[in-house]
This record gives sequence, structure tokens and C-alpha cells, in this order.
Amino acid sequence: MPLLHPNARSFSVRSRDGLTLRGQVAGDGPLRLLLAPGLGTPPVVWQPWVDGLRGVAEIATWDMRGCYQSGTPAPDRRAVVDHAHDAVAILDALQWSGQSVVLGGWSLGVQIALETYRLRTPDVAALVLLCGTYERPLQSALPIPGAQAVLPRVVRGLSQSGQWLNRGASAFMRHPLAAKAAQALRIVDGGDPAYVAGVIAAFSELDLTMVADIIRCAADHSAADLLPDIEIPTLVVAGDRDVLTPLDRAAQMHAQIRHSKMKVFPGGTHYTVLEHAPVLIADVEQFLRRHLLGGHARHAPSADCD
Repeated sequence: MPLLHPNARSFSVRSRDGLTLRGQVAGDGPLRLLLAPGLGTPPVVWQPWVDGLRGVAEIATWDMRGCYQSGTPAPDRRAVVDHAHDAVAILDALQWSGQSVVLGGWSLGVQIALETYRLRTPDVAALVLLCGTYERPLQSALPIPGAQAVLPRVVRGLSQSGQWLNRGASAFMRHPLAAKAAQALRIVDGGDPAYVAGVIAAFSELDLTMVADIIRCAADHSAADLLPDIEIPTLVVAGDRDVLTPLDRAAQMHAQIRHSKMKVFPGGTHYTVLEHAPVLIADVEQFLRRHLLGGHARHAPSADCD
């Protein structure tokens, strides 16, 4: 599986329930940025961030429990709070606790980052929330009539579907047509073709029944009560064509977090992180320098956040 970065250092740590977690760290800079994975996010997603934020931040991430090289959790240890405790274990293993960490996350990683902030509020200097929601993702995904009633049943069925789903999906994800199909269906709309293809190919290593069960376990999570209490700089990023975590959820987060800024990518989908990587990284750099380093970014941001 592709690394976070060719120069990344891999490490293993035990979670609070004894699960082995595999993490990676790379890059350099005065800041420490922990990026919570989205659902099945391979570390290679963040490879451009290591180079783009060189001199600004050391970057770490990990394989979500049940995914890639991390261990398989028990059925009752797949909730968002379990992933947040994994993030805390990573912070402790890196000796980053108490050192003004920046927490980021994409998709489900937004919920994980928020719950990690709840667990370690004094240690967190800023939040970077990318194309995600703060609560109940199945209630807002696919905003079409009847989706809220159907999606939970579909997810539950997939989580119980057995190996037939894994065999078929794995073969498809490894095929060169997978990336082209994602582009044709506008699941991903743009981005460097090799980068997008590499990320999609990594999905072939996932146990998709586990992924579906993680979704099922996250379906009732909410951090709504936490948002008004967040007092640190927060960047909320959204794509205006994201049908999995729609723009209105990002706008709600922005409205409820007092010191937040919001950046919307026109035409961006749920995979804005892939589609607009260079511009997004420049925006994140500007945000970090402005709020935590008191300086100016090396590259001009795409536009001022509101």
C-alpha cells in the first residue's frame, strides 16, 4: 500500500482496547498536524500535504481501525468515540500531547477530529475540517426523496453481505477503469489523474463489509453540543457539489463555531481534497500561518475565507 510519503516513518501503537494501530509521520515544521482518516482513507491521500506544508508542519495520520494495516475491532468498538481514542493514542505515541496540535480530518475524519478535540481540548490549537459533517451523516447524504429511510437499511445490508462484496469490489478498484468510472460519474471531478487513480486503487485493500459497519456505527453520532464551545481557530472546507456531506452541513458548522472561517470550492465534490489539492493546501498553509505562526503564506490562497 502506498505510504503517506516516501520519507514517512511508520510506527505501531496500542489503542485503549488493545488493538494494534499503524500510523505514519512525515514532513517538518514548527507545527504538528494530525489528520484523522475518512472512511477507508489511505494515507497516500495526504502525500501532497507533506510536500506542500514542508517547513510549516510535521504531519501524522493512521490507518483507521478495521482498515489497511490496523487491527480489526470488536463489533462494539467501531463508534466515532473509539476512533477518537485512537487519535489520542497516536498523539501520545508521538509525544505530541500538550504541544499545541492542529487536528484535521476529511469526511468521517471531521467527526473524529471533533471528538478528539472533546477528549484533548487543552492540547488543540486549531481545527481543519474538510468536507464532512458534525453529526448523523446518513441523514444528510444523498439529498433525494426517501434517501434518509433507505440508506440505513442499505448500509446494514452491506455490513452483513459477506465476502462476495469484497471480492467483486476489490477486483474493480484495482482495474484502471475504476478511476475513469469515478470521474465519469463525477464522484471525483478533476484532480491529477495519477493521484486520483492511486487513491482509488488503495481502496481495493479494504474489507468493505467492515467499512459499511463503521458507517452504521457512525450514523447516530453527533457533536452538535460541542460546536458552540469551540474557541480555537477553525477552518471549514466544503465543495458545493458534495452530495455525501452537503454544503449546508458545513455552513451549519461554520455558523456555530465562533472563530471559524469557511472556504467553499465551486464545483467541488466530496473529493475536493483530491480535486483541488494544490489550492486547498495553499489555503490551509495561509490559515495556519495567519493564526498560529503570525506570518504570511509562501503561496497566495485561492480566495479569502469568509
